[in-house]
Amino acid sequence: MFKKISFLLILLLSASILAFSQNGQVKITISDDLKSIDDDLEIVVQIQNTDKYDVGEFPVINGFKKTTRQIKHSKIRVDGKRIPQHQITQLYKPEKNGVFTIYAFEILVNQKELKVEQKKIKVGNDIIKEVEKAEFLLETNKQEVYVGEGIKVSLGFYLSKNTTADWQFSEDLGNQVEEFAKKIKPKDCLESRLQISNILGKELSINGSPYTYYKLFETVFYPLNNTDLKLPELKLVMKKLKNGEWEAEQLTSRSKTIKVKELPPHPLKEKLPVGVFRIEEKLKNQDQYTGNSFEYNIRVIGEGNFSTVNLGEVSNTNQFDFFLNNIKANQNKGAVSGVKDFNYKIVPKDTGSFSLGPYFSLIYFNTTKKNYDTLFAKKQVKVLGESLKTQNKVVNDIYYNIENLKTDKKTVNLKKISKNLGNILVVVLFVLFLYILKKRN
Repeated sequence: MFKKISFLLILLLSASILAFSQNGQVKITISDDLKSIDDDLEIVVQIQNTDKYDVGEFPVINGFKKTTRQIKHSKIRVDGKRIPQHQITQLYKPEKNGVFTIYAFEILVNQKELKVEQKKIKVGNDIIKEVEKAEFLLETNKQEVYVGEGIKVSLGFYLSKNTTADWQFSEDLGNQVEEFAKKIKPKDCLESRLQISNILGKELSINGSPYTYYKLFETVFYPLNNTDLKLPELKLVMKKLKNGEWEAEQLTSRSKTIKVKELPPHPLKEKLPVGVFRIEEKLKNQDQYTGNSFEYNIRVIGEGNFSTVNLGEVSNTNQFDFFLNNIKANQNKGAVSGVKDFNYKIVPKDTGSFSLGPYFSLIYFNTTKKNYDTLFAKKQVKVLGESLKTQNKVVNDIYYNIENLKTDKKTVNLKKISKNLGNILVVVLFVLFLYILKKRN
């Protein structure tokens, strides 16, 4: 009897050890407060001492957009033994600054539900905490930037819904704002300013209290060198009702200094765009035919100064001739994001399957990864027909030999010349007729 009990205990112990080894040791962490809206929130599932790393769906978090999932495998040493470790990270991109609550959730790890406790996350260092009844604030969306990276700067008036005082803007508010614009712009910066024609109140909540926000000024600065941006304090003159009369009330914003970091060494760093970009492509048909042109559109989307976004020059090859139709950028004033379209006509000259990646690419400095990155076209083209090199007769595309056409030479208009000669002949005949008629008389 004792032997049977011992056997069962050993069997249960073995099963427990097996179950532990299959599920391993699991640790789930959520990253702390984010300094800016450009940082990523991370939920990390760390699994040790097992080869299994099955992780279910990560939660949806209000105020954040779920982006990529990353998996990293490694070997670590614990108590003198090397054991496997798996790290599954889900990244989230914040949609705005503020304080957010990540409510308690459950996640499936190696077929076992694990609970994660509720946590509050603060995004951005410019969360308005010091706003009392009324305040004039200078705000930025970042505390530090790279050379060429955009930083949004705004000036606004915050008025608490709970205030008992009446406030009005001064009649010279427009002039005040223009003075702010002059004082606030740093040297050696490109600027994209949003023109605000109507100042409208926007309802919002700050630390649970209701406020009305009036945006007075907004712009984006792109520093051209690594000199820190010093934004001075500014004084806004408002009108406040006191004892039945409107009196001038002065509000002062706090000064700010934005650190500007130098870009890492690169032979083209003075020319490359800085920001976060991705590309989208439009190609109507993958199958094309030699000698027939087709349209190709590549669009750059993201955050950065789109006046600096350019694809490298595309040279003609034995496989294709390239013709740039037009370039169109769309970036509103005062906006850090935008798009830029590059439209091409392409004439295939040789048969086969080709990737457009070697022809179309964008090199830029990625401010999220903090390194230089290259985006490549991903579309594939399958060219059918007969190679133009071996054809005896080729139907030329309308773009064929366009680069050799001369526009500085005058062309001969035979039709116009013939018309002029005909007019001269009519005049001569008329004069001759008058001469003959005079002779007869």
